[in-house]
Amino acid sequence: MQDTIQTSNITDALGRARAHAPYLALSLQRETDLADSFAQGVLPSLGAVAVADLALPIATRLRRERRRLALIVAVADLAGAYDLTGVTHALSDFADRALDAAIRAAIAERTPDAEPRGS
Repeated sequence: MQDTIQTSNITDALGRARAHAPYLALSLQRETDLADSFAQGVLPSLGAVAVADLALPIATRLRRERRRLALIVAVADLAGAYDLTGVTHALSDFADRALDAAIRAAIAERTPDAEPRGS
């Protein structure tokens, strides 16, 4: 990720995402906090992907987090803030975390007293 990214690059990337990427346009309508940040020329950190509502089922949380990640990574890529390595790293890290969370939830659902083990 580049250290500095111009506000105009982020707002331009936001406009292109809305105009040319239906999935991103719909996601921006659903994730208004991220859309507002982009509109102000701010690129949220990947920490903004997390959905804090732990009462939601894990599948719902992971879908929302995936949508939020897609928005941040796509706008960062379009704005020139992430190169291919940065995009790949962000997606791979999320995939690892999502798989771990899903596996832990499945084990807890089926055997509530068992602690997930393995590497």
